[in-house]
Amino acid sequence: MQKFLENNKKTLLAALGVGAAAAAAILALQHFSANKKAVAGDATPVKQGGELTKLEKANIIAAIQIEWINDNLSVESIKQISDAVVKFAFPEFVELTRRDREERRANTEDIQKYIDLWESYTQRLEELVEKSQKTVLENLQISEAAFEKSNSYHISENNQELFMLQATLLNRLKANLRGTKTLTLEEFRDIIRTQVELMNKEAENYKEISAKTKHPEEAAPIINNKVSDLIYHKYTVEEEDLNVAMTSYIEDPVSQGLFRELQQANMKLLPLGDFF
Repeated sequence: MQKFLENNKKTLLAALGVGAAAAAAILALQHFSANKKAVAGDATPVKQGGELTKLEKANIIAAIQIEWINDNLSVESIKQISDAVVKFAFPEFVELTRRDREERRANTEDIQKYIDLWESYTQRLEELVEKSQKTVLENLQISEAAFEKSNSYHISENNQELFMLQATLLNRLKANLRGTKTLTLEEFRDIIRTQVELMNKEAENYKEISAKTKHPEEAAPIINNKVSDLIYHKYTVEEEDLNVAMTSYIEDPVSQGLFRELQQANMKLLPLGDFF
């Protein structure tokens, strides 16, 4: 995974930064149907609270069916391992994200501090994924080298599904956060309208933020995080609350029009050709 993270930094940064706002910009309706399908397809649901017990970890490992094709793991085996990594990492991810949100929201006016917090969070998150993957592979008695080799082989064979599975692993962690607030259709529309306004306003800071980051492409997810934080300050609504509402109101014509407006605002930050 480490080599994958290094070789595909731009795609991973895009994936990590995609919240409720950017989701509408990139995939609109498909994003949420895909998320529901991915979560529903897991054999073992992701635990929402507290650490995994030894038995829970053992059950997750036992559910993985390992298949080798010549010297490489099958694509299906890699998918199951990736799902297990998400489940192992999720409890710590929840606490890490909670602390990050608190720190971010206390520093929305300090651009440099906000950027520093982003870089710290992404580093700790990458370390968490690495640690979880190492644990899963050790339990399966599969070397990290063999896993990396199998991933590289299938991606070199142009397996886009597997590439995006790995690239969006961090975002799949976010997709498992459950909303706690129910929004009416009017509340949801109002929030999306505000997102459009904020995205257009914050896009004006793109060059300034990009110049202050280690990697210019980090500006997009940083701005998306800031929009999410400003939405929280105004409505006390988290990204996962919006995700739930979007799945409920995805067929609403007015909401679909707002998604298109949000898409246009996000396109100022996410030139898709640079990421995919």
